[in-house]
Amino acid sequence: MRIVTWNCQMALAKKMHLLLEQRPDIAIVQECSRKSLASLRDHGFQSLWFGSVPYKGIGIIYRDEWTIRRVAEPRFPWIVPMEFDGPEKFRLIAVWSCPLKTSFSHYVACVSDAVEAHSEWFKGAPVLLPGDFNSNAQWDKHTNGAHSSLVKMLDGKGLVSFYHHHHGKEHGNETEYTHHFRRHLTEPFHIDYVFGPKSWTERITSCVIGGPLIWNNYSDHCPITIQLDPPKD
Repeated sequence: MRIVTWNCQMALAKKMHLLLEQRPDIAIVQECSRKSLASLRDHGFQSLWFGSVPYKGIGIIYRDEWTIRRVAEPRFPWIVPMEFDGPEKFRLIAVWSCPLKTSFSHYVACVSDAVEAHSEWFKGAPVLLPGDFNSNAQWDKHTNGAHSSLVKMLDGKGLVSFYHHHHGKEHGNETEYTHHFRRHLTEPFHIDYVFGPKSWTERITSCVIGGPLIWNNYSDHCPITIQLDPPKD
């Protein structure tokens, strides 16, 4: 299974080839329009879209061999739980943390409040939590440790960041970055994640962040692509 999360910074229709080149089985795409997903049927994908305006929302893209059995009511700003079926069954909670108040604390609170309020999301099925969190432990000093508290909260539910586990990195000490402010290479941040079950970490065969020299031409975010081996019988 190949999972991609990417904030495309609008105009996905003109950038779709880049996403398809990542060969996702499932992709979470932030800041895309509803209309931009229409062409995916020609490439063997289904899609869902959520947003308050048709030109900027969150898209969930998945290959035809997968089905979504149930989608719960999304929380604004755009935290959407759903249950996947296909080669395997799991729950996916797609994230685009985009609060009305653009402060570090409000970004991370969007996710942590949802996690705290919905313990049922983390029962009965493996959980994947991919997306644009807009938070990092380097801002803990401004948010009373909010990002680290979220990481600890998810750890208590059996979830870890696949990137950090696979590459042996601590939160806040990353050496690869998923976002460059206003596309400036001198202002890098790691704010996108794929959290998943600790028991799945042995299945990770690769975890790649797109290189900014290429991706900055198209978005202020670089994608994370996770490759997982099939589950053992």
